[in-house]
Amino acid sequence: MTARRPLLIAGALLAALLSLAGCGPGTGGTGTGHEQPDYLSLAGANPSAVCASGWAERLACQPPPPSSAADTRHPGTNKVVFASVGSVPAADYVVTFDANGVLLQGGCPRRSFEGDWGQLGNGAFAYFGAFSENKQVVPYNSSLLVRSTADGNGLMIEVHASSDGRLLLGPLLLQRVPAGGSGGTLRPC
Repeated sequence: MTARRPLLIAGALLAALLSLAGCGPGTGGTGTGHEQPDYLSLAGANPSAVCASGWAERLACQPPPPSSAADTRHPGTNKVVFASVGSVPAADYVVTFDANGVLLQGGCPRRSFEGDWGQLGNGAFAYFGAFSENKQVVPYNSSLLVRSTADGNGLMIEVHASSDGRLLLGPLLLQRVPAGGSGGTLRPC
């Protein structure tokens, strides 16, 4: 019976190693342990060119301008950073627009949103992605709405839950951080 024990241990170790090998890069996975959901598809939205939006003049869109919002070949904006108004040099919230995506971070406790620009079947545009509060494990499937301020100098954003439209964050008034400026630094909690 003692001759079978080393075989059982070796078999268990081999099974453990093989189960770990299926999770890493090169096996179809990301190596992070979980796949990022396609929030555009979950919302029923199609990818769109953010540089065709009504507030694109606030971005640093790459030429030439997209032929339409449906022109998904357009690379979007160069990286542009906005910060919550009245909080420079350390901001309560920092929003980074890059390509056709956005990343919002800030607040105490920390909140974040990450998503991609898209268009719903009813013609509405927004960023569709994930909103997290204080490192929660499962983020909210949500949308981030953007509009220019009345004076044309800033942006106003809101984050809504996709399930029921409930306001999760905002409205937040944002101002563009000058290139090389220090306004893109989050205020410590």
